[in-house]
Amino acid sequence: MLGLTLPLTLTTVEAAHANPTDETGAWFTTEVPPTGVGTGTSTDKNGVTRSRFVALDADAAVRAVISSASLARAKPGERIVVPKQGDLRLGLFDGETLEVTVAEVAVTLDAEALSSAAPTIEVIGHTANENGVVASSSFTFVPDQNGHYSLHGNVTPGDGVSVAISPAGGRAARLDEIDADLLPMRAGQDVTASEAATATPPTTIPTPKTTPTVIDLLVGYSDSLPGGDVRADVQQQVTRTNEAFVNSGINTRLNLVAAIPSTYSQNGRALGTVTRQLMDGWGVFSELHSRRDAVGADLVMMIVPDAVGAWGWGNIPPRSGYDGNAFSVVAYDTIDHELTFTHEIGHNLGGNHDRTQSGKEALLNYPYPFSHGHLINGVVRDLMSYERSCTDGCPATPQFSNPGIDFIGHPGKPSGTGTENNALSINLIAPHAASYRDRRDVIRVAGANRYATAAKASQHRFTNPANVKTVVVAPGLDFPDALSGAPLAAKLAGPLLLTAPTALPAETRAEITRLKPTKILVLGGTGVVSASVESTLKTLTASGGSVTRLSGADRYATSLAIAKHGWPTAPTVFVATGLDYPDALSAGSAAGKLGAPVVLVPGTAAALPTATKTYLAEGTKHAYIAGGKTIVSTGIETNLKAYGPVTRYAASDRFGTSALIAKAHHTVGGSIYLANGLNFPDALSGAAIAGQEGAPLMLARQNCVLPEVNEVQSVVKPSKLVLLGGVTLLANTVADGTTCG
Repeated sequence: MLGLTLPLTLTTVEAAHANPTDETGAWFTTEVPPTGVGTGTSTDKNGVTRSRFVALDADAAVRAVISSASLARAKPGERIVVPKQGDLRLGLFDGETLEVTVAEVAVTLDAEALSSAAPTIEVIGHTANENGVVASSSFTFVPDQNGHYSLHGNVTPGDGVSVAISPAGGRAARLDEIDADLLPMRAGQDVTASEAATATPPTTIPTPKTTPTVIDLLVGYSDSLPGGDVRADVQQQVTRTNEAFVNSGINTRLNLVAAIPSTYSQNGRALGTVTRQLMDGWGVFSELHSRRDAVGADLVMMIVPDAVGAWGWGNIPPRSGYDGNAFSVVAYDTIDHELTFTHEIGHNLGGNHDRTQSGKEALLNYPYPFSHGHLINGVVRDLMSYERSCTDGCPATPQFSNPGIDFIGHPGKPSGTGTENNALSINLIAPHAASYRDRRDVIRVAGANRYATAAKASQHRFTNPANVKTVVVAPGLDFPDALSGAPLAAKLAGPLLLTAPTALPAETRAEITRLKPTKILVLGGTGVVSASVESTLKTLTASGGSVTRLSGADRYATSLAIAKHGWPTAPTVFVATGLDYPDALSAGSAAGKLGAPVVLVPGTAAALPTATKTYLAEGTKHAYIAGGKTIVSTGIETNLKAYGPVTRYAASDRFGTSALIAKAHHTVGGSIYLANGLNFPDALSGAAIAGQEGAPLMLARQNCVLPEVNEVQSVVKPSKLVLLGGVTLLANTVADGTTCG
C-alpha cells in the first residue's frame, strides 16, 4: 500500500518547506529523512519500508468527522459513542481514492480530565469494494492543552503491508509504510493462565450478552519514557483494540480511564517477571493498585521500555473471570508490533493463541475449548495467532478469530472455526471483567467558608427536610465543643452546623430555615455562642420548637453535658484529648456509628477528672482511647480499666491513628469521608454525617493519598468518596488516588 492523504486536510508538504534537492513530499528510505519536511526522526520503526511527510490540519479533520455537539458530550472517565459527522475520503499518492466508511466514533476524557480540557476522539472505519472489506482503519485525534488536535492512525489491509500515521510537529504528519514480513519474529510464550482456569468443556455454552460491555483500563508507564508520546501512543492502541473488536463482532469496547507515569525501573527484567510484580503490587506498583481502585479500572497494563523475553505479557482469566489476573505488561519498543497491545488485552479477556503455539506452551487451562486463534497457512492469521505457527508466512489482521466473519481482504475465508473462536470467548468473559472494579463516585462537599461547608454537608445528608427534627449548633472558631457534638448529632439524626460567636452566619441561618427543626441544641457557653445568637435561633424553629444550651465551666464539663444529654448512661465511650482535635475527629464518626459519646479529657493529666469518673461509673462497660500515650496518658487509661476493657488506637501520627479507628469500626461498602488532617473546621460537620452513615472519616494530606488511607479503602471498598472542603484543603489529586511519595 502506498502513502495516504486526506483531501482538504492532508496534503503533500509544500515545496517551500522542503529541501530544494528533494522531490516535494517524497518517500524516503534513508536512516535520516530529508530535511525541512517535518520534525520526525529517522526511519527507526521495525518493519518500516519507507516514509513520507505531509501537511496536516487535524482540527479540520475533526470537524469533518464529528460535530461540536457530540464533542460536548464527553465525560471524564467514560467512552461515549456519538454519531459520525461524515465518512473520510483517503487518497493514494498516485491519484487513487480510497473511501473510508466510518463505523464508529467515540469521545473520551481520562478519569481526572487533566490531560486536556478537550476530549480524545476515536474513529474506526473500513474500506470495501465489490468483493468486501479490503482494509481496516483506526484514527485517534489527540488534543493538546490548547484544544488543538494531532492525528495518530493506522490503515491495515489483509496483505501485511500497512500505513501508520503519526504527528511530526506543527501541522505536519509522518506516514510510515510497514511490511509485517520485515518485523522480527514474535518471542515465545507471553501468557500466564489462572490456576483457577480450566479447559474442561462446560456442559452448556452460555449466550453472550447483547448489551455493550465497557472495560475500563488503567495504564502505567515508566517515567523514563517520553510521557506525551507514550500517552498518545497508548490512546491509539486503545482505538486499535476497539477497531479489532468492531472487526470481530465483539460486543465490547475498551475505555482508557487514565495513563500515569511510574517510577518503576525495569533493570533488564523479563516481561513475565514484571507482570508478576505488577500483579503482586510489588514496590511502586502499589500506586497502580491504589489508582485502579480510585478510578475503577477493570484492567491494568504497565508499559516498560524494553522487550525482554517477550514483546508483551498478559494473564488469561478463568471463564468466570478473576480480577487478580487483570494485568499485562507491554514493551514500548514493540507496542505497535502486530498489535501487541491488543494481543495482551485479548489475553486478559480470555483470548488465547493458535493451537500450534498453545501446544508448544502446554497451556491447558484456558477458559473454553474454543478459546484459540485461527490462521490460514501462507495467507493470513488473526492477531492472537503466532507467525511462527505458519510455515509459509501469514500476516496478521486486526481481528480476533470468529467463524462468522471473513478475514479482512480475504472474502470467503472465515477468520475462525467452531473450535477456534476467540470472539465468543471474549464476548462471554468480558462482562465478568467489566465488574472487576466499579468507579466510585467522588463527591466534594464544600462552601465558600466553614459555615457554608457545614451547610453543604447538611444538604448532602438531609435532602428531605421533613426527616430532620433536631439541629445541633456549635461554635465554628474552635473545635472542642463540636468534637463531642458530632456523635450527638449522629444519634439525633440531624446536622451539626457552625456559628460565629456573636452573629449567626447567613449560610447557617438559611440551612436552619430550610430544615425548620423542632429543636435546636446549642453547644458551649455564651462566651463562644452569644445570647443574641441563641435568640436568633429561637426564631428559626418550627412552631412550638425549643432551643437548649448544653454547656459547662470548661471544655471538659461541656463535653460531659453533651454526653449526658444524649446518653444518660453510656455502655461504650470514646475518650479523646480535648487539647487537640485530630484523634477526636476520627473517633467522632466511629462513635456515631456505635451510638456512643466522645468524652473529652485533659489528655496529659495523670488521672480522669472526678466528674468524668462519676459519669462513667453510671454504666460504662468498654472504653476506646483515640491516640497514643503521649496524647492520652497511661494514668487515664488505668482509670478507665476500672469500668471494663480498654482499647487504645495509637499510631505514629494522626493519620495512622485515623486509619486504625476506621479499619476497626467500619464495614465494607458505603462511603469514606476524607478531611484535611491539618485543618479542623470542614471536618467537624463531616464527622456528624459520616457517623450517621456508619462511614469512616479519615484524615488526609492536602495533595495526595497516604498509604494508610489506601489500606482502609482496600478493607472498606467504598462506593463513594466524600471530600470535605475545597481544593485548597483537598486537591483533585486526592480524588484521583495519587499516592503520597
